[in-house]
Amino acid sequence: MENMNIPSSLVLVWDLRRAIERNQSLHMGLKRFLERDLKCKFALQFQNWWNHYRLQHQPPHFSWSMHQRVLIQLIQKGLAGTPIYDYLIELDAQMINSCEDDIEKHISLLPLILQIPLLGLLFPAILMLLLVPALKLLQL
Repeated sequence: MENMNIPSSLVLVWDLRRAIERNQSLHMGLKRFLERDLKCKFALQFQNWWNHYRLQHQPPHFSWSMHQRVLIQLIQKGLAGTPIYDYLIELDAQMINSCEDDIEKHISLLPLILQIPLLGLLFPAILMLLLVPALKLLQL
């Protein structure tokens, strides 16, 4: 379980939910996420976005997924004073379902991927075991 690759956008949703559940501000959830030592693409882009947003500059455009864009819009609404807890719960469920779908897709490809060594390595070896004695019989 240590090496689970949880999307950092989902970690951000969890940090925001946890902060709201503890009656803390949205800023505390953002601060907790930004203090994490995440080196993935989204975490770095989010930190860059947050720095621009905080200084009231126009944030740069990033190529974020649909869930990440929705999350950014929710954060902007939450910072404007709109309650977002229910939306965070819904987004959390959608992101988890999306992760489960990705896992199922990868699992469905495993049998095909595992047949590559079988066809590439084992089948020729078995074929040689069968053909070598037949070739010796033909030479006699």
